[in-house]
Amino acid sequence: MKSFDLLTFAHRTRSLSYPFIFASLLSVSSPAISDQYNVNQLQRLFTTDQVRTQLDRLRFNTLNPSSDTASDTPSLDPIVVINNYDVWLQGIILREDNKNVAWINNKNTLKNQMIDDGILVNPKNYDFQQRSAEITSNKTVLQLKPGQIWMHDQSILQEAYQPVNENTP
Repeated sequence: MKSFDLLTFAHRTRSLSYPFIFASLLSVSSPAISDQYNVNQLQRLFTTDQVRTQLDRLRFNTLNPSSDTASDTPSLDPIVVINNYDVWLQGIILREDNKNVAWINNKNTLKNQMIDDGILVNPKNYDFQQRSAEITSNKTVLQLKPGQIWMHDQSILQEAYQPVNENTP
């Protein structure tokens, strides 16, 4: 007759329960994760549907250069990216917990609200209705939306992506 060994019993029970616990946690947490990242509830980071469509087409054509569907889609006017800016708000994530993040001039505000060259993002003044951020640049307070640029010398606020026309260099 074998004696009851508590350590052996605990080890066998624990090793059998790991897969069960893992599967249980996975099945319980999956709906919460999928609800949290519902694609239909996400907002776009670009300012116009035309720019988003054009960028999607460019990405698709780069990944699938021999695709026949690329020629079936109607062509849009070409765009140019303006490069002589002081501030470019490339994107923002507005969170309900007010831990918002902005991407400005290829840098983010995850750790610091101050971007190079005296550009400051006011973390309390994100506008959820307008989907914009308050940015201070050279003592000028701006309310920018994603995709907009500020040119301080010319006092111009405009979209970073502009359609190419006869006046475009």
